[in-house]
Order: sequence, then C-alpha cells, then structure tokens
Amino acid sequence: MYSGNVEFVLPLVILLISITGFMVAKLFQHRKKGIKSAYRVKAQRLQDYYKHLREDLDSICMGTEYCKICSGESCIIGHAKNHINAIIEEKETKITNIEEISTIKRKPFSHEKAMDSLVDTLCLLGDIQDYSAIETVHIMRKKMEIILFGTDIEKYEYFDEYIEKVMTVDKELGKEVRRQFNLRKPIDQRIINVGNRISNVYLVESNEGYILIDTGYKEYLETFKSELSKNNISLNDIAYIFITHAHDDHVGFLYQLMEETTAKIIINHKSVNQLEKGQNSFDGGCSSRLAWFFCQVMKLVGKGEHRFQPIIVSDRFLIIDDHNREKIEERLSAKIIDLPGHTHDSIGLLFDDEILFSGDAVMNGLPSLHHIIIWIEDMLEYKKSWQKMMTIDYKKVYPAHGKPISKNNIISNYKSLKKIKLYRLS
Repeated sequence: MYSGNVEFVLPLVILLISITGFMVAKLFQHRKKGIKSAYRVKAQRLQDYYKHLREDLDSICMGTEYCKICSGESCIIGHAKNHINAIIEEKETKITNIEEISTIKRKPFSHEKAMDSLVDTLCLLGDIQDYSAIETVHIMRKKMEIILFGTDIEKYEYFDEYIEKVMTVDKELGKEVRRQFNLRKPIDQRIINVGNRISNVYLVESNEGYILIDTGYKEYLETFKSELSKNNISLNDIAYIFITHAHDDHVGFLYQLMEETTAKIIINHKSVNQLEKGQNSFDGGCSSRLAWFFCQVMKLVGKGEHRFQPIIVSDRFLIIDDHNREKIEERLSAKIIDLPGHTHDSIGLLFDDEILFSGDAVMNGLPSLHHIIIWIEDMLEYKKSWQKMMTIDYKKVYPAHGKPISKNNIISNYKSLKKIKLYRLS
C-alpha cells in the first residue's frame, strides 16, 4: 500500500516542481524584459529631450546681431549647446558649474523660448526620478532659471514644492511656469470642479487663461470664490466664461462675475433673449413623475419661478453663430457642440476628442433616471442630441449635475428615451 502511494505521488511531485520552476523562470524572464523595456523607454525619453532642447537652444540665443561677438563657452547658452551636442554624439563632456559661466545677465535671450525649455525640462523631471540619469537635465534646468529669474533654484524634488520656491523669487513668472506645465497635461488632468453638490462649475486651463464652464445659483458665489482660493486661482485668471444654456442654475452669478472680472462671455446666439429676460423658459415638461415631484419641491423652497439677474448682451460677449464658430473654437482649443432639447439654446464643449462638457444634455444622479435630464423642452431635439453624443468621438461626459460618466453609459441608456413622457407643470 505504502509503495503504491510513493509510485503515484513521486511523479506528481516532480510534475509540480517542474511547473513551478517553469513559471518562476518565466516570471524572472518577464521581469527582466520589463526592466530592460523601462530602461529603453527612459533612455529614449532622455535622447528625445536632448534633441528637442538642442533645437530650443538655437531659438533662445538671439544671435550675433544682438551679441555682436559670440562668446561660445563663456555664454550660458553656448556652453549648454556644446554640452548637449557632446551627449547626443556620445562624447565625454565636463559638467561645468553654473557659477563658472560669466556675462549671463548682459546677454539677450528669448525668454519665451527659455520658458518653453524650462517647462519641457520640468515635465521630464516628473517622469524620471533617477538623479544620476538626469544630472545634466538639472544643469539645463538651472541655466533656464538663471535666464528667466536671474537665479537658479538649488533643489528640485516635487513640482508643487518647486513652484512655491519660484513664487518667492518671481510670483508672476511662477504662475506662468505652473500654467504652461499644466497645459502639457492631458485634458482630464486640467479640469477643476469649483462647484458644489447642486451644480458642477468647471474650470479648464487654456492658453489664454482659465475657461469657466457655467456658473451656479447666485447664492453660491462666495462658495465659488472660496473654491478658487483653495486652488490658488484668482478671478483675474478667468479668461472666458462659457455658458451651456441660459438657466438660473447656470447663469446665477454671471452678472456678478461680469462686474468682478474682465472675462469674455461665450454664449449661443439663441441664448440672448433668455439672458435679457432673466428667467427660464417653461416650454416642455418634466421627464418623469419623480422629476415632476422634484420640481414641485423646488417651488416650495422658492426656486419655482427660476429667475436670475437679467443680463444685457454687449460687446463683451462672443455670440456663437455660423460665421464665427471656428474662430471661437480656435480661441478655446475646443469644439462647440450643439445639444438642443433640454433647452433650445443648449451647447456643449468638446476637448481633444476626450472630454465632453454637456451642460444639461445628460445628468447623473437623482432625480434623474437613466442619465436623462429632468426637464426637456423638445423631446425630438433631445433624442437627436443623444444620437449625436453617441456618434461623436470622446470618452467621458462631464455633466452639470453629478459625476462624470462614460460614452458607453449614453449608448446603453438611449433606449430609455423611447419610454419618456413629459409631465407639464401646472
């Protein structure tokens, strides 16, 4: 009996050991490949950076037209060029201390190009943490800092900490470094929600400053300002206010912002009359019995008339029509999407075919059902807008109410629109 068990168990043990050995070998092999792959990626990233920086250095230098005579190695840019060329050509090079470079302040340099190179450098430092691999990168960082700030920042560990140090040297330049750094990020990392539990109010950083998407109810202005302060953003940093439609929860403190900022206001040409009237339209109805009940509750808490401060449209407004749409889109670096149905003037904003700010074309959370907004002016137009959202390219919808949802949520809930019956308010 015992002998038979040994004959049965021994081959099984050998098989298990063999399988385990094979799996461990594969694991080490994959790990080794992964390390090599990561190393190759880092090396390529550095090589690409050096080649790009070499081009930038030519732009930073204003040439002998300004300098009269090229100082070569005695110039901070001349020294940087020689150093970068040696690295690209894989030649030995000596890292000279910043202090050894003379006549820095007397040289004319392109500050715009130096800023671009500094931000490129900071982005690289965020990706590669190994100091031994990027010692030269830090040398280049310090050169750009001296050109821009007149001094170098001795230590760099994290970007936020670095910006705090820069701010103590030059606050305005520090803000510009932060802005350009943020603009290198993907769009979903450039969105700040400065709204509240009732309404989302989004800020998106752009080339000209922040784009504010909608405002909340009038009484949330101070909350909005508090959120700006938490994010180290001032009212003057807002370049544009994009209004998705003229409803009280979207233009509630627009009048106050117009008084306190110089921001341009971007609206649909169909919004003009509603803005000047200062009240929501009551065309259409509630999209469900639950939505109807919610609207009755809003009446009880004093929101039933849906009034807001009337706004006279002036030259300060960029009014979207067929003639200027492309120019406005160019200024925003985004596409304007017509999304009527909830209201006749509803529009959205699409960034990088990634993120769609939909206003009230969709909603996420009670009293909404199936992401359908609780008030619909025109059911046929609303369905068409959903069909459009199902066909255009993007990944996520950022609604005015509720958390972001995926495009698949729109597609999977479209069938629910066929069952919608509108309930009019008495």
